[in-house]
Amino acid sequence: MLKFYIDPYEAFRCDVPNLSTSLYFVVNDAFYNKALPKVELPEGVIVDSLNKIAAENPEFIGKYYAKIAKTDEDGITALNTFLAQDGLLIYVPKNVKVERTIQVINILRSDVDLMVNRRVLIV
Repeated sequence: MLKFYIDPYEAFRCDVPNLSTSLYFVVNDAFYNKALPKVELPEGVIVDSLNKIAAENPEFIGKYYAKIAKTDEDGITALNTFLAQDGLLIYVPKNVKVERTIQVINILRSDVDLMVNRRVLIV
């Protein structure tokens, strides 16, 4: 995976007045974990890198990842799934309420041409 330094807090500024969210970034197809919100999520709620969770708990990711996408019927979807390098996982267990809105900002920025296959899994 190519690495480019991008400070997402400089690249993005939300101008919506009185908007209070837990802010997460996906930068050039990878979950940005260098400056996570200081908000504690309810027990069982996960907002993290698909790669990290897949390495730590492959059974969990296998239960949900690429289950709805019709990779056998759609070549673009199959290519996107095959080439995805990372992505974002948001998991909220049944009957759990997240009080503060989770805001996800996707940033694509580079000095060279990139092929990005962004993946977001929300369960």
